[in-house]
Amino acid sequence: MKKNQNKRYPLASQITLGVMMIWLSLTSNGLAQANPIEPDVPSDPAQTIVCEREPIANDIEMMAEACYRLGVGSIDRGRYEEAIAALTRAIELNPNDSDAYAWRAVAYDALNNVEAAIQDSREAVRLNADHVLSDWLSRQRPADEEDAYDLLSTGRRLCEPGNGLDNRSTGLGKLQAALDSYIRIRDEAGARQASEAIRLCRRRQT
Repeated sequence: MKKNQNKRYPLASQITLGVMMIWLSLTSNGLAQANPIEPDVPSDPAQTIVCEREPIANDIEMMAEACYRLGVGSIDRGRYEEAIAALTRAIELNPNDSDAYAWRAVAYDALNNVEAAIQDSREAVRLNADHVLSDWLSRQRPADEEDAYDLLSTGRRLCEPGNGLDNRSTGLGKLQAALDSYIRIRDEAGARQASEAIRLCRRRQT
């Protein structure tokens, strides 16, 4: 969902990327060499999230990003409860991350927690309405283009010479629906093809 920040990665690399981010942060800040944690000091289990390991990175933004990626990776693998835990931690670290809310809504929805899914979806829109809408539209466009093409092809076939008036009337309706779809997704080339097909079909009805 995130844009312009290289947020999307192949599904199989989500976990690896998260771990690498933590390791790189430790290396760059020298934390792996300085102030090591004594082995006899137990860590608090309540503070351990799927995307955190001791010693954790002190860069909050980087840790939030690691939790975000691990959460999305867990969704891809069908581990929705783990995803919710990781994305919740990402939100705690970065409360303004609309994408973390949006993906957590997906996980909640998969677990049939509709109320929580709706609440997170609303929060994602509140934080960044333009981005959430743009992302949704970009994901809808391929399906809309395919539907419009199917309507155009069916309409042309029904409007071929020799078909009965009823078929041509049905075909004209398909072509009009294709035109509406192309206009909605702002496909000018498709809209021109649909308009021309409508013109020819109407001529054949006379």
